[in-house]
Amino acid sequence: MAEEKKGITVKIDADLHAEVKAYVESQGLTMAEFVSKALDDELHPKMIMNGGTTILFMQH
Repeated sequence: MAEEKKGITVKIDADLHAEVKAYVESQGLTMAEFVSKALDDELHPKMIMNGGTTILFMQH
C-alpha cells in the first residue's frame, strides 16, 4: 500500500527559487524529493556542528 501524500505550497524569493531549481535539476531530484529531504533533515537532524566538533544523532 502506498504511503499517503499531502501537499505544501509556499512562496519564496525568485532568486532562491532559481537556485533551488538549478540544484534540484543538477542532483536529478524532483522538487518533492528535495523538499521532503530538506524538511526531514530540519525536523530530524542527523548531526550538528558544535564548536568544530561533529555530534551524530542515531535514530532508533
